[in-house]
Amino acid sequence: MKKYILISLLSLIPLSGWAQKTEDENWNKIISEVINNKEFRVQINQVTPRRGRTFHPTTPYNVRIQNDSIFSYLPYMGRATSITYGGGEGLNFKAPLRNYEAKLVKNKRISVVLNTKSKDDTYRYSFSIYPNGKTTIDVQGINRESISFIGEIAGSQK
Repeated sequence: MKKYILISLLSLIPLSGWAQKTEDENWNKIISEVINNKEFRVQINQVTPRRGRTFHPTTPYNVRIQNDSIFSYLPYMGRATSITYGGGEGLNFKAPLRNYEAKLVKNKRISVVLNTKSKDDTYRYSFSIYPNGKTTIDVQGINRESISFIGEIAGSQK
């Protein structure tokens, strides 16, 4: 009986090293996509408006960065100070990036800050991307209250 327990315990040791290697490979892939290629997509699973309750959307929302453009398909709830008649397009737009700054913060997370302008507003998107792929996004507009999102990095869409 002791022999079987020892064999089963020894067989788990290489698996833990393999799992660590896979996590490191995934993190290196995320670093490459976000910092070097500037191409990634975040799938949203939680929305936190500045006022009101946090909710988990049933519709698949996402934001994608590709080819120096942002493709934002995000819900917006909050107060707007100046918007076009009918509400405008909110956070559903495609626009070129005005700037893109990505840096690795102590190998614990990636910080990405970008500015863009849609037909309705000028926005600042701040991403914090962690080694497990979890991502927080803070969106600040000039004419709208800020809103936050939590999601997971899903890679680039080629």
